[in-house]
Amino acid sequence: MSFMARTQAQLPTVAATAVVTAAIIGGLALAQTLLRLGASLRTAHKRLDNYVAEIETLRNKTSFKKPKYIILVRHGESYGNVNEDEYKVTPDSKVELTEKGREQARSSGRELRALLNGMPVWSFCSPYQRAKQTADYCLKELDGGQVLQHREDPRLREQEFKGTFQDEEMEESKRLRALYGSFFFRFPNGESAADVYDRVSVFMDTLWRDFATYDLSDTAVVIFTHGLTARIFLMRWFRWSSDDFQTSRNPRNGAMMVMERIADPFEPGRTTMELRADARELLSIKPELCYTIRDRQITTLELPP
Repeated sequence: MSFMARTQAQLPTVAATAVVTAAIIGGLALAQTLLRLGASLRTAHKRLDNYVAEIETLRNKTSFKKPKYIILVRHGESYGNVNEDEYKVTPDSKVELTEKGREQARSSGRELRALLNGMPVWSFCSPYQRAKQTADYCLKELDGGQVLQHREDPRLREQEFKGTFQDEEMEESKRLRALYGSFFFRFPNGESAADVYDRVSVFMDTLWRDFATYDLSDTAVVIFTHGLTARIFLMRWFRWSSDDFQTSRNPRNGAMMVMERIADPFEPGRTTMELRADARELLSIKPELCYTIRDRQITTLELPP
């Protein structure tokens, strides 16, 4: 067989070998590419894990840890509660507790001690004398070292009715308030409940910063304040309307209103605060106003045709 003939006979074999070789080389290249891709993916996955860990650490540092309890305490009976003429001779901020008021404060302390069973306390207080005395008598009933902080805050003060000594005009102002509406009526040279709402809202900013800065999840925040200011706090927290506020009533002197952290029934994994039933009865408010639901006040407006 001639050389040409032999060459022609071998061509199919050579071609087949070339195809196989090319396939092998291509497969190796593809395999190398896949290996490189796999390594890149592993690196990216590791970086992603690191990013997630960093985000989780940052979230934990900045997350809001609600306390176990937020407890509002109205001051005990004051001389102004017994006789309103006291405000004509004593500045509102200087009115003190009666002996009955001091005992009410001690009783609140014993009630607080039984409820908390040694739980740490993060305390705030109105600067008015009757509130400060209530805090002193109440907190003395707790265990030593149980109070982590006790801070005076002027935003928790009583509604300002006149800004000076009260006089005979106050009776007429209170009559007009009943006609105008207790939330929006502003006393001459004093405040409306809406004004108190504004400063209580700013105080809540302080609370939320504390929640973000400190782990208060096993702590009770206790706030010593006044009847109207306590109701405004609840209005702001639970998103009451002005009508809801105006149907509520002041708690009795020395009363405790307990808000407790519970699992949110509508948002798994989240918590909310619930106002206890005894406080609800004390304030004469509806049950649906006693816990926070994000969309509770989203309503459909009925527009005219």
